[in-house]
Amino acid sequence: MLDRDQLKTQYDTENVFFKFDEDCSGTLEAREIFSMFEANDIEVSFDAIKELFDMVDKNRTGKLDITKFKSLANNSKAKHTFNQLIKKIRKERHR
Repeated sequence: MLDRDQLKTQYDTENVFFKFDEDCSGTLEAREIFSMFEANDIEVSFDAIKELFDMVDKNRTGKLDITKFKSLANNSKAKHTFNQLIKKIRKERHR
């Protein structure tokens, strides 16, 4: 059974997924995830998004369902890569 914080995290993750599933397909493609970052004013290359995406898209379907998206959100390597991207972006903005 999930505790309150875990339920909130799950709820938030699902909301993000459905908000950016632009074509309501029940899956996210790399371009939709890229759009998600753009919509939140996070300037990142499509290649960087593709790298994150590929961490959980092991079958190379080009799509993440909600389960794979949650895996991405909870993947420690993906979090590390994302944090490195954000640090790089922040550093470039302060130049």
